Amino acid sequence: MTVALIALGNELRRDDGIAAAVCRLLPAAMKQRVRYFELGIHGDQIASCLSGASAAIVVDAVLAPGSVGTVETIDVSEALIDTSICSSHGLSWLQELRFSNLNVPVTFVGIHVMDDGWGEGICKQLIAAKPTIVGKLADICASTLELNNA
Repeated sequence: MTVALIALGNELRRDDGIAAAVCRLLPAAMKQRVRYFELGIHGDQIASCLSGASAAIVVDAVLAPGSVGTVETIDVSEALIDTSICSSHGLSWLQELRFSNLNVPVTFVGIHVMDDGWGEGICKQLIAAKPTIVGKLADICASTLELNNA
């Protein structure tokens, strides 16, 4: 059984690049246990990343009420109903998953950000929160791997 770890975000839009930045910092042993995909702005490719996967974790920046650096997890089935939390990519990848008929549980990991305007670099608050975010993401990966006997 395989778990797909998918990072979304545009590194040319400030904090929107946080997903790839934290996934790159996961411990090597963890990265060896998942199939890692860095899709950038190509969320429309998520379904193709799920081929052969028993579960998936999609990581992205979110502009939503909450403290910068806060990590939230959402079961995708809940996200299809709750439109109060959305990715800067409009969650179009959820529509793709809905119509792909893949029976793969997907956990969305949203990292609260402050600025997704044009420009490079992540804000100071997110830089300071990176170790905590990486730790939480590693825990999410570990529990997903355990649940899926991967």
